[in-house]
Amino acid sequence: MTMGWAIFQSLVNGILMGGTYALLAVGTTIIFGVMRMINFASSAFIMLGMYVAWWACNLFHAGVYVTLPFSVLVLAILAYLSFKLAIEKVMFRDAASVIIVTIGLMYVLQNITLMIFGTTPLNIFSDLRMKFYTVLGITTQAIRLISFGTSVLLTVILALVINKTSYGRCMRATSESQEIAQILGVNAKFVFISAWIIGIVLTGIAGTIMSPLYNITIGVGSIFGSTALIAIVLGGMGDIRGAFISGIALGIVEALVSVFVAPELGQSATFILFLVVMRFKPQGLFGRGERVA
Repeated sequence: MTMGWAIFQSLVNGILMGGTYALLAVGTTIIFGVMRMINFASSAFIMLGMYVAWWACNLFHAGVYVTLPFSVLVLAILAYLSFKLAIEKVMFRDAASVIIVTIGLMYVLQNITLMIFGTTPLNIFSDLRMKFYTVLGITTQAIRLISFGTSVLLTVILALVINKTSYGRCMRATSESQEIAQILGVNAKFVFISAWIIGIVLTGIAGTIMSPLYNITIGVGSIFGSTALIAIVLGGMGDIRGAFISGIALGIVEALVSVFVAPELGQSATFILFLVVMRFKPQGLFGRGERVA
């Protein structure tokens, strides 16, 4: 194994892993960009995406990707309920209230899930878990390729919706000024709840498509949650492009450090990168954080 091959293999692995981080970051960014609040419960919704996938697979006796539409429907319902029961009450209050409620929501979701599914780790069997592709000596896992492709596709679709549709214009107007948007006839309440549902569903999908690779427990979301939050700040608060690129970059850094330095330092390296960028560019790589696109 040559050094060049090891570097290239690590880059590919990092890009594929970064695709998951990117989708998580985009989901969290759309919520911040429109609602001006950071969802600290994102790790719980990643976890829910995995548990819903496990339940759907056992309910329909089908694979995780076949049951994905059903999982998306369940995640959308859960997102709507969480908005009506918790988020709607604190949307326009101070930042401390939002932080407390979203963190509280995370613990509530984890404990309800624990009561329903128990403490035993769950697994989803998939033939794709053991399927690999090798091109030019570089080996990639089928599930990671599917996850990356899904992340890119969903991000492109979201960007097109925001930039090319009337709903997207309403979303951008509301993110700039709720009062002016309402004067212009925009239903701001609908924009807020739909932005929350879109963000949560994207977060849950990221967990769902990766679920065959992990033991599913209530703490599984913490593997990804902190990195996703770093990505949205690193890319520039509220910037979808920045969130996606930062997610990919964090995946690459984590992979390279894990291979060439030490596996246990991979995630620590993402925090170091975050601190370095914040030192020289506090507004993030893509800057203004004033719009959702």
